[in-house]
Amino acid sequence: MTMPPPQSPQPPYGQQPPYGQQLPYGYHPPYHQQPQDGSVPLYGPDGAPAQYGQYGQYNPYGGFGHYAPPRRPTFRERFLPDAEPGRLSWWDLAATLVYLIGFTLGIIPMLVMLTPLGTMAQSADPADQAVGGFLTNMVSYLIVGVVVVLACWRPLARSVRAFLPLWWAKLLVIPVIWVTGIVCSGIAVGVLGLFGIEPEVSQNQQDIELMLAQVPFLASAFLMVVLAPLMEEYFFRHLLIGRLSRFINRWILGAVSVVLFALMHVTVELIDPTQTFNVAAVVPYVMMGVVFVLVYILSGRSLLYAWLVHAFFNLMALVMQYFVVPRLQETFPELDQTAALLLLLLG
Repeated sequence: MTMPPPQSPQPPYGQQPPYGQQLPYGYHPPYHQQPQDGSVPLYGPDGAPAQYGQYGQYNPYGGFGHYAPPRRPTFRERFLPDAEPGRLSWWDLAATLVYLIGFTLGIIPMLVMLTPLGTMAQSADPADQAVGGFLTNMVSYLIVGVVVVLACWRPLARSVRAFLPLWWAKLLVIPVIWVTGIVCSGIAVGVLGLFGIEPEVSQNQQDIELMLAQVPFLASAFLMVVLAPLMEEYFFRHLLIGRLSRFINRWILGAVSVVLFALMHVTVELIDPTQTFNVAAVVPYVMMGVVFVLVYILSGRSLLYAWLVHAFFNLMALVMQYFVVPRLQETFPELDQTAALLLLLLG
């Protein structure tokens, strides 16, 4: 009588078979457990067959089925992983309502004006008026900032983890990004000058300059480098691109983000009939919006990295405002127009 050929015994449940061992037809490794040879498991965490590779490829764990050979992660997967912005939440809705109703429409600043800060902001003394206006903005930003932090601390923590691979190289790239943005803004303003459109500083920038002239550098830095970039990146990049990209193409959302970001900084010219809208005044904000959108998308939708880049742009603008431009005007009084153009390019 012919004896059946011996078969390799099936290993106990929970143990992996030795690599290359011939196993009975249909055998698969235990659920939820990665194969030891680095290949993709046959079954996913939910117990369903893992959809990798083409059906019919040889499976080293026996038989034929869905199997993908091991591969090395790409450079982007290793060093620029996606930060996973997540789904829209009720906190996002609350932050958006607070920003639109309380901040953009001026409800929060109006309430702050009822405090002693309002008396200072309405003082006849220009210095007290500037300080009062700055403190009013600071309180308003802090109120909205608290809601923003409550809404985005989880995706912000995920973006920190995504930022860690090659973090030093990412930090070194930020000044290069800043210089690129300045050069592009200068080229755009120069092209407009060929058509007779003279450079002009926006009313928003003029108000900031008057306010900062009476405020210490560190206080201005806390508002302009920490609070303002976080809020703007949260609304214009994280919410508008990161979370809505589950439903709409991220590049379409990026274009919308650039337009809204630029229009927000020239709101006075758009709603005040006494103000004249100048195309050159909006160019720096368009270029910054393009830079911030590219940084956010190409960095794996990292809220932290977009925040750092935006903060560096604002920091350099403050350094120019407080230290560089005054020295230029003192040394070369005839360079006032150049100094104004420099502030224009820096936004």
